[in-house]
Amino acid sequence: MRKDQRRRLLATILRAITPTKSSQPVFQGTPERVVILAQEKLGDAILLTPLFKNLKTHFPNLCICVATFGKNDAILRQDPNVDKVLVLRHFGRETYNLMFRESFDLLFNTKDHPSWTYLLYSSLIRAKIKVGIDHEFHKGLYHHLLGIDFQKHIVEKNCALLAYLGCKVSAEDCRPTLNISSASKQIKDFAQMLERGKLIGINLSAGEASREWPFEKYERLIGLVQSPVIVFSMPERLGEKKRLEQTFEQVKPSPVTKSLFDVGALLKQLTLLITPDTSLVHVASCFNIPVVGLYRADAVHLSRFSPYLTNHVQLISPSSTIRDIEVESVLNAVKKLHQDYESG
Repeated sequence: MRKDQRRRLLATILRAITPTKSSQPVFQGTPERVVILAQEKLGDAILLTPLFKNLKTHFPNLCICVATFGKNDAILRQDPNVDKVLVLRHFGRETYNLMFRESFDLLFNTKDHPSWTYLLYSSLIRAKIKVGIDHEFHKGLYHHLLGIDFQKHIVEKNCALLAYLGCKVSAEDCRPTLNISSASKQIKDFAQMLERGKLIGINLSAGEASREWPFEKYERLIGLVQSPVIVFSMPERLGEKKRLEQTFEQVKPSPVTKSLFDVGALLKQLTLLITPDTSLVHVASCFNIPVVGLYRADAVHLSRFSPYLTNHVQLISPSSTIRDIEVESVLNAVKKLHQDYESG
């Protein structure tokens, strides 16, 4: 049985044993305590920040509790609008308290597809109103389902909860944010020395082989780019970062970034960013930095996780790996975004 089939089967079983929730098309009253089931990745945490910000704007006394099943709790904890973060990767005291001692006015499951873990917690956590995103296998498990097209951006899906609560927001209100005050002193000091709008950022790392662009192509690209460059990398590609800094005069040696807060402090100074499809795409959106994004031939996620409210070019590989994207295509995208930037 495939993974998606197993999930659907478990969702069906849960629906069969859980009392059907009565429909609540409009939220009544003012919420005082809300729990949000966050998706697992670093980028997912960034894409939730507009929801937190707007909830606090419209309900200043609201207590926002976020439950996460991934390793993005550091980002969530640094969000000034989040009151409490619960890490539920393993069953422990926090999990026990959430299920058996806490209660909320509202629960929101951010998943737009059936997930056994999220559906289980949705059922076990005590909340007066439970809200999910419309899906066949979510029906009956929530008091209200947000009807929004599957291809819509994840930011828009997260912020759809605001309309349910009667909050009016603009697209700009829903721009993601990142609290870069948590960046290291070394990074902050280095960032202050950078002249804003003069640098191109290049991110070498993507976390998995199919989303990695070959080092040789980065070398060729930098050889053709006229602008000064700073290079970002995760630990496994630090050697390549240093080689580029030593080989090319226009590559400015930069301190090692140890968190997304560090990355954000530097990225804020850029004129544009070149990156595989990673969380850095969403960090760029926080600061309205143009993006050249390198993507696999995966049309399902192109619109859902694209750069939000920032000028960008999405380069789509003809194959399941981005290594097949040509250097010339990236160079042309860089030139286009430069022209757009200079023309205002």
